[in-house]
Amino acid sequence: MPQTAPHNLSESTPSLSSRTLVVDKLPSVRRIVTSRETDETTVELADLKIDRGEIEAVWNRGFDVYPPRFQCYLSNPTGMGSVWVSRPKSAPIYGAIGLHSRRMHFGGQVFPAGQIGNLAVDSEFRTAGPALRLQRALLASLPGSDRAFIFGATSKAIQILRRVGGQPVGTAQRWTKVLRSESQLKKQVRPAILAKAIAPVLDLGLRLLSRETFSLRSAGMVVGIDRTFDARFDRLWNRSAAEFPIATERTSHYLMWRFQQRTATPYQVFWLGSTPGDLAGYVVFQVCQVCQNAVVEIADVLYDSPLTLDRLLAEFIRRMRSPEFRATSISMSYFGLSLLGERLQSFGFLQRPESMQVLVFPNSAVLGDSAKQLSDANRWFLTRADLDLDLDL
Repeated sequence: MPQTAPHNLSESTPSLSSRTLVVDKLPSVRRIVTSRETDETTVELADLKIDRGEIEAVWNRGFDVYPPRFQCYLSNPTGMGSVWVSRPKSAPIYGAIGLHSRRMHFGGQVFPAGQIGNLAVDSEFRTAGPALRLQRALLASLPGSDRAFIFGATSKAIQILRRVGGQPVGTAQRWTKVLRSESQLKKQVRPAILAKAIAPVLDLGLRLLSRETFSLRSAGMVVGIDRTFDARFDRLWNRSAAEFPIATERTSHYLMWRFQQRTATPYQVFWLGSTPGDLAGYVVFQVCQVCQNAVVEIADVLYDSPLTLDRLLAEFIRRMRSPEFRATSISMSYFGLSLLGERLQSFGFLQRPESMQVLVFPNSAVLGDSAKQLSDANRWFLTRADLDLDLDL
């Protein structure tokens, strides 16, 4: 996942006075003015057409790998995103932070929400101050808006989000299942020819111990693989949304926006249904070639019942073992519902260390007392579709 460079608190930047004038809290207002003793810097809501070049330049400098981040703010089907920038009086923009529009299922309703991302500050300004001011300017758009909450998923900027009032909800989970052992054995067994000889025996053992090997095939169900999303996915979401108390609304338009943009490795969709036109669940995945190994990354999953989830995982693992894919391993990162972790574990997935945390900023004026539900990690359901949107701060 692309990362910003860490904030180096030993670096220096011109001192700022404590006076900050908030002109207005409404999201449509553009400017928060911060005075320096010798200069003036504004933290303001950018004009995405006029400021695009400077924002992309900041993100180019701040991120190790630069995917087409900016276009996502313009093409989001749930609403155009917003970007706040640090702009000196007589110099180019040196910092930027984005807010993606989201429609979130919460308590049986769908609310507008926001997801923070793409915080980058040029190295000569990389103290805590500029990042905090960008974050505070973004959060000033929440009161008075119709957003139910804003959330961030990050492993790099946890302390920044906490300092500006972010409420920690929990830590994401990462699960991995090894299907073929040779590449791992070669790291531990010498000579390599011995690892190659042992691997088939170990692989047979892994297969015999794996739940899907002896699970009955899903009677009356059909499976398939597609590369696109259509009305079937809308019907599945409408039927299954109640299974996920706090989740991104997964319409076909959202899924197309999320997974059909240009990527080095295309996404595929494995689906399960009573007929090809009536889906019960799906898995969005990528097959990445890593050192001649086919490594499968699950990016999203949706199902209409726990029974469907069991059937979906069994059929998906079988397919990944097949000669069509010959996958070496399958991995999935997600945050929230304990049910998914329990099911992954039952199919032989092992939990790996993960540092990414989810923090939330509720809008109590919109949610009232129900805002307390946001602190319950087991109510959330965020997959890589949400956690890995090139948004890690």
